[in-house]
Amino acid sequence: MSALDWGFRIDDAFHAQFLIDDEEPRPGVEFVVGLSRGALDLNVLVRCMFADDVSPATLADHRYQAQTAIGFLADQLVEGWSPEGGEEFTIVIADPADSH
Repeated sequence: MSALDWGFRIDDAFHAQFLIDDEEPRPGVEFVVGLSRGALDLNVLVRCMFADDVSPATLADHRYQAQTAIGFLADQLVEGWSPEGGEEFTIVIADPADSH
């Protein structure tokens, strides 16, 4: 399935400290990403945790964070994922490759 067949949008975002297992709380953001194709309209949750060495610039760049979440879902579609709605993913956001 091509990612080009889908429309993406950010429906909601929530910045917080997240507890995962027994680790220390980590800063991150949860995005509710809307996906649409024709009459089909779904929402998927992408929890983005920030890498330990992420720069202050990346922490402040909400557009980059949202694009990373959407890009992750687009990659999943290319790899054969078929969204049904309600899925939850957790990813790590690092600095952009061109920031070094």
